[in-house]
Amino acid sequence: MWLLSSEQATRLTALQHRRDLERIGAALAAAFPDVHARLDVRWAAFIEHGAERAAVYGLMHVLCVARFLATWVACGADFESRQTWAAAILTDGGRGQGAKAYQLCVQVLEQLRSAHQPGQPTAEAFAEALRALDAQLAGAGTLASLLPRERIRLGAACDVDAVELRLVEPTWRQHYTAQGGPWRREGCAPKADRITLLHAPVAEAAVAWPAQVTLLSRPPGREAAARLRVRVKAEHRCDAPLHPLLQCLEPAGTRALRGDLAGDTTLTLYAQPPAEPAGPLHIGEEDSPQISTLTVSSCGLRSRGVPVGELSTRLAAYDAAQHLIAWRREPMPAWQLPQEPPPPVVAMRCRREVDGEIVDASPWVAGFQSLDEQLQGGMARLLTAWERESGVSEGRLSIDAGLLVGSAGITWGWAERRLGIAEPPYMRLEGLFDLVACRLALRFTGTLVRAGSRSRLTLTSEGSAKLAGAWSRGPDDAAMFMVAAQHQVVFRQTFELAVQPVADMGLATLGSSGPLRGAITGAVGLEQRPDGPGLRWFVRLHLEPVVALLRIRDPLLGTQLVQQPLLPAQPLVDWSHA
Repeated sequence: MWLLSSEQATRLTALQHRRDLERIGAALAAAFPDVHARLDVRWAAFIEHGAERAAVYGLMHVLCVARFLATWVACGADFESRQTWAAAILTDGGRGQGAKAYQLCVQVLEQLRSAHQPGQPTAEAFAEALRALDAQLAGAGTLASLLPRERIRLGAACDVDAVELRLVEPTWRQHYTAQGGPWRREGCAPKADRITLLHAPVAEAAVAWPAQVTLLSRPPGREAAARLRVRVKAEHRCDAPLHPLLQCLEPAGTRALRGDLAGDTTLTLYAQPPAEPAGPLHIGEEDSPQISTLTVSSCGLRSRGVPVGELSTRLAAYDAAQHLIAWRREPMPAWQLPQEPPPPVVAMRCRREVDGEIVDASPWVAGFQSLDEQLQGGMARLLTAWERESGVSEGRLSIDAGLLVGSAGITWGWAERRLGIAEPPYMRLEGLFDLVACRLALRFTGTLVRAGSRSRLTLTSEGSAKLAGAWSRGPDDAAMFMVAAQHQVVFRQTFELAVQPVADMGLATLGSSGPLRGAITGAVGLEQRPDGPGLRWFVRLHLEPVVALLRIRDPLLGTQLVQQPLLPAQPLVDWSHA
C-alpha cells in the first residue's frame, strides 16, 4: 500500500487537474473546431476560467464541466450572469450537478431552436456536440480527483414521476378488547394503508417520503406477515432495462429490481425474530423493529423543474403480536397468630394468550403466589415486633388481609396511529380491573405491666382500597410511566388503641391519652419497570413506628404521662411482578 505525503498528494492533484482540463479542452475542441480556432492561444485560459466558474455552481464531474463550457460556446462566456433562468438552475440547492448540467443544456438547445443568433451553433450541431462530449467524458470522473473515476449519465431525461406504497391484505391483524363485554378479538386493519407520491412535471420543490414507513408484521415462520406493494411510474427513462432502480436493503441481503420489473412489485417484510432464549414480553414492552431500507432511483434528469433523482425511506417492521393476560385471585381466609398456622395460598386462575394462542402462565401464577407468601411472612414479623417493642405478654395477632384480590385483565401490542403506515406506531394498552388493591384488618392484643398497673391492650387497624374500572392508552395519551401512575392506589392506614385495666394487687391504672402516632403506608398498582421497558404490578407496604401516649394514675404518686412504643418501623411487603 502506497502512502503519500501531503506535498506529494498536492502535486499529484495539481497534475490530475491539469490533465483533466486538457481532456476537457480536447473534447470541446473536437466538438466546436471553429471556436477553438478562433480563440487559438486563449483556449486554455477559456477552459480554466470555465472550470473555476463551474466549481462555484457545484459542477465537479468532468462531463458536467464540459457541458457547462459548451453552453458558454453557444451563448457566450459568463452568460449565466446575464440570464436569470440559467442562474436559477445553477444556484438551486435542490438540483444535483447532473441535473444542473442537463437542464442548462436543454434550455440552451431550445433557445437555439427558437431564437438562433448569428455566431451561435445550430441546434443540430449543439446537440451533436453534446452527444460527443457524453461519449468521451461520461466516465471521466470528478475533476482533479485521485479516486477511481465514476460514471455519470446525461444523455436523456430519466426521472421518477410517481411512487405508491400500499399494504396488501392487511385484514389478518386482530387485537383484544373488552369494550362492551368480555375479552374478545376483533379486526384492526390500519385506517391509512398507503402512501402516494406524485411529482409534478415542472415542480420547483423537492419531494420526499416519510423518514419511516411503519409495518406491523410477524417474525419469519409465521403464517401471516406484512406485504408491501410498491409501484413506480417513470415517464422518461434513459434505458428501459436500467431505470428506474428499486432496491430493498434487508438484514438478509439486498433485493434489486430494474426497469419494468421495478414498476410493480410486492415485498414481504418480517418483524425481528425473538431473542434467544425466547421469553414472554413484559406488560407493554416496546420491542425493536426490523429495519430495511427502500430506495427508488433514476438518473434524476428532467428538462424542467427539480428532479426526484432518488427517494429513500426506512421500512420498520414491528411485531404485530397482541398479548392478553386475564386473572382472578381469591382472598386468603382470616387467621390468628400464633395459635394458627398461615392458611394455604389460594391458587389463582390465569389465562395468557398471544394472538389467540394460549401460552404458559405458570410464571405469572408463581409470581402472585410469592405475594401472598410475603404477606404471611410480614404478618409473622409483625407479631414478633409487637411483643418485643411494646413489652406485652401473651401477644396475639388476628389477620384478615388481601392484596390484589379480584379480577383483572390487560392487553397490549403495537398499533398504528391516525396516519397509518406514514408514522411510527404506539404501544396500545387496554385494561379492565375489579380489584381490592389492599385490604388489611389487623387486631393486636396483649397484657402490659407498667408502673404498678396491669392492662389489656388492643391495637387495631382496618382499611381497604379498590382499583377498578376500564381504561386504555391511545395514540395521543401520555408516556408509559404516566399511564402507570394513573393506575396506582396510595393509602395510609392508622391505628387505634383500647386500654382495659386488669384488677390485681396494684393500685395504679393505665389509660390512653390522645391519638396514636404511626400508620401503615403503601402503594399498590402498576409502575414502569426500572430494569427495562414495560410495566409491572407492585405492592409496597411499610409500617411507620407506632407510639402511644399513656396516662398512669397512681393514688400515691399522682398522674403522669408516658410514651409507650408499640410497633417499630419495618417493611411489610415489597413485591413486584411483570
